[in-house]
Amino acid sequence: MPVKLRLKRQGRKNLDHFSIVASDSRSPRDGRFIEKIGFYDPVSRPARVYIDHDAALKWLQHGAQPTNTVYSMLRHSGVILKWALTKQERTEEEFTRIYGAWREAKDKQATKVFISVDVNSQPLEPIPTNPVYKPKKKKVSKKRR
Repeated sequence: MPVKLRLKRQGRKNLDHFSIVASDSRSPRDGRFIEKIGFYDPVSRPARVYIDHDAALKWLQHGAQPTNTVYSMLRHSGVILKWALTKQERTEEEFTRIYGAWREAKDKQATKVFISVDVNSQPLEPIPTNPVYKPKKKKVSKKRR
């Protein structure tokens, strides 16, 4: 049974939110899943993401394939770095040093696409004060005669 880590859409029109789930690749997008490993709220700016690192690492070690979007979220939250360090069989001291340096560098970034949150949607990292996204100006189309 090939397993994928992917998004399960929830919510209503224009106010959607997603669960990050491990599911059989043959099941439909919003259908049956094996385990819920997190959630993603794209409506808030910057987007809020919660990922259970232990569950995500377990599924990656068992061979689950993340979709492109989920892979990006795993990379931003540090799960992919943890997975790479465990595959390289680093010592606990090296692991904490490398991951700690990465986390400090990430917290200093001025613009952020994703903000890591806990289960109660409370931020785990500082939220930048400057807006990440600026509203785009609408292009005025010229009428053809």
